[in-house]
Amino acid sequence: TPIKLNENQINTYIETGINYRRMEEFQKAIEEFDKILKLEPNHTGALVETGLTYTRMDEFQKAIEKFDQALSLEPNHPGILVEIGMTYTRMGEFQKALQEIGKALSLEPNHTRALVEIGITYSSMGEFQKAIEKFDQALSLEPNHPGAITEKQRALQSLSK
Repeated sequence: TPIKLNENQINTYIETGINYRRMEEFQKAIEEFDKILKLEPNHTGALVETGLTYTRMDEFQKAIEKFDQALSLEPNHPGILVEIGMTYTRMGEFQKALQEIGKALSLEPNHTRALVEIGITYSSMGEFQKAIEKFDQALSLEPNHPGAITEKQRALQSLSK
């Protein structure tokens, strides 16, 4: 029988990996997540954390691969769709970003983070009016959302130029 990790071991590896990522020790972070993936290649959490780490390293293609793997295990997970969309935004592939984040919003219309991220995507495309609408939607759900507040101000400034 294959060795299985217990929940405590998994949580320890994930937390250690996240701490390494916070300290920008990305390779060490990936090694922690790999300790899980070697024994449980379909561990969604470890796949997502690895993807997030690759995003921080600007290795967007590798990030997308990990997120896609996680999505194949949990096809209707809005959070994973948002991560994929955000990564496409950072790659400048705005249509793909809108598509992925749009899927998240069709699953969960009040997903605040998805609204903020789709707003950021519109801002990146220079579509500030659409962006502001999305930030307003997010703020109607979470009035103190720091990302929505900051990004809306940025979009308003860009609009007034």
